[in-house]
Amino acid sequence: MAIAGMSEEERLRSEERSRADMERLSRELQSLILSLPPRELLDYIWSTTTVAGMFADGNGRASHRAEMNTVQFVLEYVHAVLASFAPGGEGAFKEETVAKIFKVAEELRTTAMLFCLFRAVGADGGMFGERTGLILQSVLSNWVLMRGNRYGGLEGEFYGFVLEPHDQILRETYGIGAAEVAAGIQAAVNSRAGGHADAVDRMEVLMEAAAKAEVEQGLTQKQVLDQWQSDQPEKLEAAKDVYMDLFRGGNCNLSRHTDLPASLLEDLAFERGAHHDLFAPGPLSGTPFRTLPARMKPLIKLDGDFFAADQAFVRDSAYRALLWNLLQRRPEYKKAFETRQKDMGETAFQSVLAKQLDSAAVHR
Repeated sequence: MAIAGMSEEERLRSEERSRADMERLSRELQSLILSLPPRELLDYIWSTTTVAGMFADGNGRASHRAEMNTVQFVLEYVHAVLASFAPGGEGAFKEETVAKIFKVAEELRTTAMLFCLFRAVGADGGMFGERTGLILQSVLSNWVLMRGNRYGGLEGEFYGFVLEPHDQILRETYGIGAAEVAAGIQAAVNSRAGGHADAVDRMEVLMEAAAKAEVEQGLTQKQVLDQWQSDQPEKLEAAKDVYMDLFRGGNCNLSRHTDLPASLLEDLAFERGAHHDLFAPGPLSGTPFRTLPARMKPLIKLDGDFFAADQAFVRDSAYRALLWNLLQRRPEYKKAFETRQKDMGETAFQSVLAKQLDSAAVHR
């Protein structure tokens, strides 16, 4: 291809130009995200994505899966910007601004792939000989494209197994044990994965109850609401919950959809403006070649509650973030932690496959 025939001077100029373009696009993406109220932004992205998935069939499913890569790239930047900048200057929600966010994000990802090519061509003849450039291009492009769009794991089973050795210290630190943490993480993933469908089902039940009251009692819609307010306030509360889940990013709100204690959610979350590395001055500022904060902590704290922009973030980084912060809270546990982690890892195979390995001799 033409890139391979470039002179070294041309390659360096192209690499520098693509780097500058990435930094410019990341600043534009940052500005667009900060201009919108975060809850409405999260909900709009997921609402439109969920509806598109519901109506996708045949070839449409393949197209929807491809679009999910862009959606998750955008969500990772939404999380990153919220984690990196304090609130302020947010205006009214505008669909056209979301469209710009997606357009700029796609441009940023495309430019990042060009940067990979220019950088890789310059690496030929390195430690892997003539394959050095190919290997570097693969590593860099995988880093840019690596997203959590995949089949869901068995979060409850996984966390229940790997946290069981630390059950007692979890209870002492957070007030719940391994089984409760596992159930909470599973609920966190479920709230995003099926939350909109569940909210629609709950809305349908409420609408049917209201329609039945109108017909059987001869009431207007306003009279039904007045009756609920005086006699059945739980139905109005349920309607409010449905509204929050459908239109205010409620399905991303793990404070509402899990029983995990605030102290544990705090350890998995960034406060607004608490992350300082991604957009710090220097080469590749704000670009995908720095570590995005969702790969460190999966949640973001908004208005006192804890939100997961994407359930994949919980799958990808919650385990490491939880253990790291557990040791920050309980540094005296470090030696016992290392021993129990070692034992759990070395015995995991025969523990999980105990029935299949019945009567087998296991050597460690």
